[in-house]
Amino acid sequence: MKEKKQSKDWYIAATHWLTSGFAIPFLMTLIIGIPLVILIGEKNIIPLVIASQIVYFFSIWLGIIYSSKYITKTYIVNDKDKIANLSTIYLIVLGGGFRIYNLLTKGMDIEFIINACGFVVVVLIFHILSKKYLRNTESKTSVI
Repeated sequence: MKEKKQSKDWYIAATHWLTSGFAIPFLMTLIIGIPLVILIGEKNIIPLVIASQIVYFFSIWLGIIYSSKYITKTYIVNDKDKIANLSTIYLIVLGGGFRIYNLLTKGMDIEFIINACGFVVVVLIFHILSKKYLRNTESKTSVI
């Protein structure tokens, strides 16, 4: 059995955010989002943004489950709440920064408003589910 790694909380939180808040949503967007754009059409912006937000919510949930299992298997977690808080801060800073950049470059429209409201919901879902699924772990030491 592979021995668990002792890492800093910020590193584990970054791993959790990158997996559950970036990688899995990116893959789900490729797998489900692109066919959704083709199906709904680019001209129907409001239904398209709402459908993409639903895909994003679902992908965050799946990403948190996957990331939590990976972290539990790979790392020694002493304070799961600290990991959840740090990874939520990463999500807010990076995701919020991306939205502020879009606001400054594209301006405010209905798409931005729906996306911003969805982002607030995603942050809440991310934090609540991270606290639920992340677990404190113990190191597996063998007695010889």
